[in-house]
Amino acid sequence: MVASADVRQVIVDMVGPDHVSPLFYKRAKDFRYGPSGVLATPMLCLRDAPQYTSARWDPDIDECFYTVVGYDQPEDVERYIRAAHSGWLPEPAAGTWVNSIWDPSQAPEGRHSATGWFFFPMASYYSAQEWEDIRVSYMERFLARWGEFAPNANHDNVVAMKLYTPDQMERKNLMWEGDCLLGDMAPDQMGPNRPWPEAADYRLEIPNLYLCGPSAYPGGGVHAAPGYNAYKVIAEDLALASPVTERGLLTCLMCTPPRWYDAVKEAINARLATLKEVPQDEFTIAVEIVGDGRDTVRRRGRRTPFPDPPRSGPVHLVPHLEEDDPSVKLNYRFTGPGTEFDEIAAGLADPIDAALSGTIKVRGDMRFLMRQAQMVQVLLEAYANDVDTTWPQGRPPYEEAG
Repeated sequence: MVASADVRQVIVDMVGPDHVSPLFYKRAKDFRYGPSGVLATPMLCLRDAPQYTSARWDPDIDECFYTVVGYDQPEDVERYIRAAHSGWLPEPAAGTWVNSIWDPSQAPEGRHSATGWFFFPMASYYSAQEWEDIRVSYMERFLARWGEFAPNANHDNVVAMKLYTPDQMERKNLMWEGDCLLGDMAPDQMGPNRPWPEAADYRLEIPNLYLCGPSAYPGGGVHAAPGYNAYKVIAEDLALASPVTERGLLTCLMCTPPRWYDAVKEAINARLATLKEVPQDEFTIAVEIVGDGRDTVRRRGRRTPFPDPPRSGPVHLVPHLEEDDPSVKLNYRFTGPGTEFDEIAAGLADPIDAALSGTIKVRGDMRFLMRQAQMVQVLLEAYANDVDTTWPQGRPPYEEAG
């Protein structure tokens, strides 16, 4: 059984004290929520997207995905966070984004939707009536503050607006104290201490009960890492197939003839064609492999791109592109050391871990990849199972080159 609820719900509310040790039960009761992840979320329906005064110097500012308004200096941020963590409403400031600029489906034609977040006090700091008053008054104050940076952020441009506060998140989403991370991100609840040392390996005291939710390492957020990590432990315990690919994911140019890349492209697009729901757009991907002296590229610092196969199907692989190349619009670029790519291909390294740790750098719209989890899984399966890979200089791991 795999539990994705937070650890207090699992141990205290579901399992109960009769089925776990006093230590586990006490640790679950003492697990802290907030203040580090306590947020309030505004929602605004707009006639026009915000038009910032600073765009006179850089027009791209009006199309930024994420725009911070209300604090410009480090000391502003410090005051803001200290106030929220101490139970005081901070002076209005927020990170904002207008999704409809990039995804027009999120608003009627010619209109826009905006959202963002405020760091706020924990839900228990205010009464229900006080939160009700805050939902009205704070949005008015924030709109006035936003208007100092974007003059059209005013009532004439706002069709409707609403603030979602920590007390509502606690009631509706079971995010205790309004903590979106479902567990304070403090040193004693992070890394090997999350949720506590005796449960940091995702195993709970009850046989075959595992924790995979936001209370597990590495914590809450839209990344699915707790579930992915928990499955690796489950696979080990129950002798299931490992999520780490066995063979063929990626390899370097010198190890593989050009026809291999055609096979990769064809395998991916053939798999995608079997999905009922898959984006109909085309995706252009550049993969750049950097020699690190140990991999089969051998020459340290040399950059080895994938070649450009014929374009057929939604996924294309393109060679290395200069940053300012205007002729090709890239959706994603993957860059990393040749050794890492070789070890992924050999099943010795986990591609998701490599991306999360930054060993392989990923540039592109990560929100889209998260929404299209099924498509990403199909890509990995195609690489792993449908394409043969060879290593003319021997299968990794490699020893240090002299």
